[in-house]
Amino acid sequence: MNFDDLYIEPFVNVRLTTIPVAGAASEGGKIIAPTAAFLQSQKAEQVQFGILVSYNFGLREVGSKQFHWGLGPTFQWGAQSVTDTQRTTRVWNIQDDLYDSYLGGLRLTLYSADKESTKKDWSPAAYFDFSLGKFQSFETASAVTVKSDADNCLKDPSVCLGKPEPLPPRKDYNLEKRLRGYAEVRLFLKNAYFGFDLNNGRGHDDLRFIGGLTVSLNQFMQRKQ
Repeated sequence: MNFDDLYIEPFVNVRLTTIPVAGAASEGGKIIAPTAAFLQSQKAEQVQFGILVSYNFGLREVGSKQFHWGLGPTFQWGAQSVTDTQRTTRVWNIQDDLYDSYLGGLRLTLYSADKESTKKDWSPAAYFDFSLGKFQSFETASAVTVKSDADNCLKDPSVCLGKPEPLPPRKDYNLEKRLRGYAEVRLFLKNAYFGFDLNNGRGHDDLRFIGGLTVSLNQFMQRKQ
């Protein structure tokens, strides 16, 4: 066979995009505390680091191209900045301006290469990725004690932040970050890609259609043929 039975691939994704963030909304001039009842988009930079183990099969020729499938586990860690000033509604961790995520799942990839090339340079033509993980951007908080300072800060963060007194400590809040399902689909057409991201779980869901440019790093990290 002219492709390896197994690929172990690191990958990095960097994007300037919009992200879903629970809470941080404005209504009638009053800031609404971040709860599970509201979801807002915010502009952010996003980076993902991951590794894919792909077990390959099904070599086929179509015209001047060769294709084969790959199926295997993938693991990802991501971080995204939050540039919207309303992130300060997260009064339980006011200094946090980076939301992280942890994912583990399964990816089905369709690889392609030029049939006439003497040096096979397999690259993804499309993939479908389904993972389970936790996202800090979907984290919500409630006060440990009703009608406490922490509860008042959640109800009206702008007033709480304007006071000279220190903010209530993090231990005064119950934080919840549920396990969620995440699907990522990409179709590659030369140096462009299109697809969507679906974040699904208890509470609000989020669907994002996405497009952009991609650069192959194969010229720096060649697979053994």
